Order: sequence, then structure tokens, then C-alpha cells
Amino acid sequence: MSAFSQVAAVVFGSSFALAGWTIVSMLAAYRHKMGAALLFEPIPRDRRIITIRRRA
Repeated sequence: MSAFSQVAAVVFGSSFALAGWTIVSMLAAYRHKMGAALLFEPIPRDRRIITIRRRA
């Protein structure tokens, strides 16, 4: 392997590891909020009645 391909492999591997670490840490930090958002049930509201008036 040439030096360029070794550097490229190291850069690619480290960026992949950094992206994976970021995803895992975000899931760990916000798991309670994600669970609450998935279980949230909004209060049902009556449908609004929209009347359209047309001027003659």
C-alpha cells in the first residue's frame, strides 16, 4: 500500500468511528426525550368548521 492510501484509510476509518460515536452518544443522551415523544398522545380536538363566504 502506498502512503496516500494508508492516510486515506486512516482518515476514512476515523471519520466513520467519529460518526458512529456521535450517533451513539446522541441516542444515549436523548433516549428519555425520544421515548416521551413516541409515547405522546395529543389531546383530541373537535374539527374546526370553516365557512367560506363569497362576495357577489
